[in-house]
Amino acid sequence: MKEIDLTREYKEKPDLYAALLTLATGKLVSKAFKTDEEIAERFKHFCKTAGVQIGKMHSLALLEFLEKYEPVVQKMIEEGKKK
Repeated sequence: MKEIDLTREYKEKPDLYAALLTLATGKLVSKAFKTDEEIAERFKHFCKTAGVQIGKMHSLALLEFLEKYEPVVQKMIEEGKKK
């Protein structure tokens, strides 16, 4: 799977369109989820304003979320096993 390179430069000066271009182009799946209406509307408005497909933005948002929090959860699990 092709992942976003979160280098120091990207973190300091993120380029939304470059990040979108780095997304993997694998098999697409359709998922339904419930979220707060205000968040969903803000997200929809953001995508429209940025001129980006909502599905691509969902993928990027989920990938960046996982890259940020997966290591945190893994560390919590490992520390829990040590006790």
